[in-house]
Amino acid sequence: MKLLSLALLVSLVSADTFYTPKDDVIQLNAYNFKDVVFNSNYSSVVEFYAPWCGHCQNLKNPFKKAAAVSKDYLQVAAIDCDAAENKKLCSDYRIQGFPTIMVFRPPKFDPTSSTNRRSGAHANEVYSGARDTKSIVEFGVSRIKNYVKRVSPNNINQTLGNSEKTQLLLVTDKAKPSALIKSIALDFLNDIESFYYPFNDKTKKALTTRLEEYQQSFSGESITSPSILVLHENEIHIFDGKLDKLSISKFLAEFSTPLEGPLSKRGKFLEHIRRGIKPGRKAKKGKKGKQTKNHDEL
Repeated sequence: MKLLSLALLVSLVSADTFYTPKDDVIQLNAYNFKDVVFNSNYSSVVEFYAPWCGHCQNLKNPFKKAAAVSKDYLQVAAIDCDAAENKKLCSDYRIQGFPTIMVFRPPKFDPTSSTNRRSGAHANEVYSGARDTKSIVEFGVSRIKNYVKRVSPNNINQTLGNSEKTQLLLVTDKAKPSALIKSIALDFLNDIESFYYPFNDKTKKALTTRLEEYQQSFSGESITSPSILVLHENEIHIFDGKLDKLSISKFLAEFSTPLEGPLSKRGKFLEHIRRGIKPGRKAKKGKKGKQTKNHDEL
């Protein structure tokens, strides 16, 4: 934690105002780059820019919006390559024009390992798509590491309730897990196994039967889509709150301590960088801004 505080302090001293504390863009520099980008299981979308660059000015608002709508499941960050302290880092990544957007994707994470839990280095690639909010977010989402496994009627008996770990189950009518649920799986990767179950009239029977076997007093008929269930110590817990990141995280925190996300030490570290808060100081209370509605349905 001392190393994180040191990186945070140095980053605040050298931060510029191209992106402000009111934005959701994480301001990077040579001192905090490793801590933010590489010490995470999140994918990072990083803009390498120069404040004087006209194209960077044009990208500024779309990039800020991309950070705002995806902050629950992506790390959207920026680094000023015109600053002396950052020139070597930008050179190391062979940045030749501004703005350059790169996406960094983490290696596989092994929660059972007691030493090096990440096997290998982060992969990186230059984003060459359209420079609008929707395109940037969609590309970033496509690079999110997925630890949410699919459960079907064929493997449900072998999967659900057959682990010493706590299990999270998303019951959904979607074909794939959303970016939001993928990010929650990342936050609790240490102690919770995450699954999703495509729910319809044909698959409902297998699910209700298995859940009632796991907990005999449980009524599987009460399950609808979308639903979030936790299987923990032979009991089924149904989440009945708002389907947003913070509410779901608080529910899961009753069963496990998160590695990342809004309730973790790392989450506070990143929020301090975003808001320009120095270590040991509390954020000033101000007027509440408009909340961004999350359209990424479970």
